[in-house]
Amino acid sequence: MLALLAEGVVHCTKVMDFTTRHMFEDMAKDVDSHIDWIEMQMETIKQVGLENYLAEQIKKES
Repeated sequence: MLALLAEGVVHCTKVMDFTTRHMFEDMAKDVDSHIDWIEMQMETIKQVGLENYLAEQIKKES
């Protein structure tokens, strides 16, 4: 997804469509932050174990 957005940014720059380029850049930042969050959750699961991770998630919802 990030690669596709990056291609869109390059294309928009070539055709001087700066409004769409800005939108693609914002979308790429959002996708990147989601990837970071997922990677952090996976690292936490590795460190504490799936059972402890899930138990903590249940506590947060209560």
